[in-house]
Amino acid sequence: MSGVYIISAPSGSGKSTLVDRVRQIVPGLKFSISYTTRAVRGDEQDGREYFFVSRAEFEEMIAKDEFLEHANDEQGHADQLAQRIVQLQGEPNFNPEGLLMRSHAEYVEGTTLTDMIKEDLVAERIAIDSYREMIQYFGNEDPTSRRMLEGILAVEEEHADDLVSLLENMG
Repeated sequence: MSGVYIISAPSGSGKSTLVDRVRQIVPGLKFSISYTTRAVRGDEQDGREYFFVSRAEFEEMIAKDEFLEHANDEQGHADQLAQRIVQLQGEPNFNPEGLLMRSHAEYVEGTTLTDMIKEDLVAERIAIDSYREMIQYFGNEDPTSRRMLEGILAVEEEHADDLVSLLENMG
């Protein structure tokens, strides 16, 4: 068994339990430790399950471009959506011109860092509303797509919270 395996799901969904069981079955499997701003749970230890940092420390790391997480999350969302479209016998359209026409948010170029973060927050909130509408649309008719969108929505909400906190700390 070789390659990179990514387990991603909303907080509290059982990722740690799943990863622990897989690591027991697959010898030599490595585990990448990520950062979190949530509180330690149970017998978790800093540096073992997560690196636990304060919201302020996390925001400072974001400001210093120490994370590719937000950008990679967005690419991952696009990949998930494309994969689901293919599963449903569709064909994803990544043509940049088509993406711009179908976008729910307008691109506005900020002149300052604060303006750019504000515009990013507007785009995140539009994405959140769009995902909520899609979740409602799918309802129980397509639970696989709905669950995928709920996972993406949870990440987008975290991104928006990160941006709000960043703006608050910038003054």
